[in-house]
Amino acid sequence: MPVAARGFLGWVASALAFAAFLTWAYLPDDNLRALGVTRYPSREWAVRIPAADESTLDTTNLLSRSTGPGHSNRRFS
Repeated sequence: MPVAARGFLGWVASALAFAAFLTWAYLPDDNLRALGVTRYPSREWAVRIPAADESTLDTTNLLSRSTGPGHSNRRFS
């Protein structure tokens, strides 16, 4: 399979996963049951997942910025 096709399929899969996440996060329980979804995680994960992602990105950014200047080979005269 060409690389472009795999990239497109990955994009479509991530868009569908995001749509499923938003559907689960915002639709009331009765509407989910009408769609045939009877087992799903607690709604508090709709807040925890984005918060954990943001915390991870912030920590990575902070650590990369704080350790970067100390590892430079630049000499000051």
